[in-house]
Amino acid sequence: MEHCLFTHNGWKGSGNASFPFNCDDALFQYNEACYTVYNTEADSWNNRKDADAGGFDSDWKCKNTVIQYNYSHHNGYGGILICLGGGSVTGFNDGTIVRYNIFDNNRHHVIRCSGPTTNTKVYNNVIFSGAENDSVMLLYHKSWGGYSDSTSYMNNIFYSGGEGNYVDLGRSTRNIFRANTFYGTIANEPDDAQKSKDDPLFTGVITTTNNWKNFLRFIPQHNSPAIDQGVTVEGHPEKDFLGNPVIGEPDRGAFEVGE
Repeated sequence: MEHCLFTHNGWKGSGNASFPFNCDDALFQYNEACYTVYNTEADSWNNRKDADAGGFDSDWKCKNTVIQYNYSHHNGYGGILICLGGGSVTGFNDGTIVRYNIFDNNRHHVIRCSGPTTNTKVYNNVIFSGAENDSVMLLYHKSWGGYSDSTSYMNNIFYSGGEGNYVDLGRSTRNIFRANTFYGTIANEPDDAQKSKDDPLFTGVITTTNNWKNFLRFIPQHNSPAIDQGVTVEGHPEKDFLGNPVIGEPDRGAFEVGE
């Protein structure tokens, strides 16, 4: 699933803009998902408020889903979901990879792991929440008949422009954090032996026009402390968000700036 625009979805019912279900090796890349509608009133379809109104979703009974090189922004209820209802005897969600994506000003939460998902890898993403979206959960691990297990976060840049943004890992188990940047005020930051608190020095952080290329403002400047500060991940792709080659130690975030 590639080169698609998912926009203003969910007007008449609950649902994330795009997702695989009951799939092996699904690949989502080069897509934009934006302005998914979060309905605050119960709808006629399920008689409840929205539980899903995000950009992307690796859903039930999926193995080895890859979600890469996508732009997820201004969705009403999350940037991406990895989920599994733990009450299902035959259900699973294993081996999802989320890499080289831009998550820009999504509401309520950005990355959500819901239910007993396993072996998820999240690396080289930009997770941005500006001051206009305060009190956002940058990471949200919640119970849905159980909690996630063995989720890895590496080489990501978490940028908090507000004062109330935070991380909630619930009772999830065996989370791994390596070489991530957490900039700004973020409550409940996880332990990371290679954590950076330095400003990644993006080219810009304020959206000035309604341009689909607004993600370019997250390219780090050449003096950014995020350059060459990532760790190599098994199966790491050879190119970044823009198709530039990744050579040697990767930069943090979704762009490889180089020397």
